Amino acid sequence: MNAVERLVQDAATLGVVLSDGDAGRLFTLLDELARWNRTYNLTAITTPAAMLTHHLLDSLAIHPDLQGTRIADVGTGAGFPGLPLALCNPARQFTLIDSTAKKIRFVSHAAHALGLANVTAVHARAESLKPIVLQMCLKAVLRGAKRS
Repeated sequence: MNAVERLVQDAATLGVVLSDGDAGRLFTLLDELARWNRTYNLTAITTPAAMLTHHLLDSLAIHPDLQGTRIADVGTGAGFPGLPLALCNPARQFTLIDSTAKKIRFVSHAAHALGLANVTAVHARAESLKPIVLQMCLKAVLRGAKRS
């Protein structure tokens, strides 16, 4: 089984239906992240296997819990979980927010490279934003969740 087929299968166990094309785009995201990470130090997770599990699959794990059409990823870092979720949910609008400029530059680049018209990258501190009604993907909550 090749890497794309494996990602499609692993995503399916999480309740996420990925086409081979979508899985390929997610691998493009990881390739771009690895390339940018060599210069900009965006993430401490650098091995391909760890990037697959800790970035892609962990991001996709919350897919079944999404509600609504506007989603905010506060503290998105290098775009996780927002970018993978946006790829799988083209009908939803995603706002990815982070206070670190280099990370938001990467998020903008990756969204463009993946053709994600449903992603808006915002360079800001969350507390400085006006109240908005969005479902939020909070990193602190995700970090506290046990891995199965």
